Amino acid sequence: MIHEVKVFDSSGNLKKVISTKTLAQRSNTRFNELFNSSGSHLRNYKGAAKTTGAKKKTTRAKSSDSKN
Repeated sequence: MIHEVKVFDSSGNLKKVISTKTLAQRSNTRFNELFNSSGSHLRNYKGAAKTTGAKKKTTRAKSSDSKN
């Protein structure tokens, strides 16, 4: 759950209040920008995890077969 954010100046006076709706929109926009960017580390990480997992399974199967 996202709560509204109150922004204060250095004197402690309230400058602005950021609504939950604005924060949710900002969060969704930032996530989509990060995920859909051409050099996204999130997208690359997911692909690398699938490939690495498949290689490990294959390697383990071969090494267990060679021990028997």
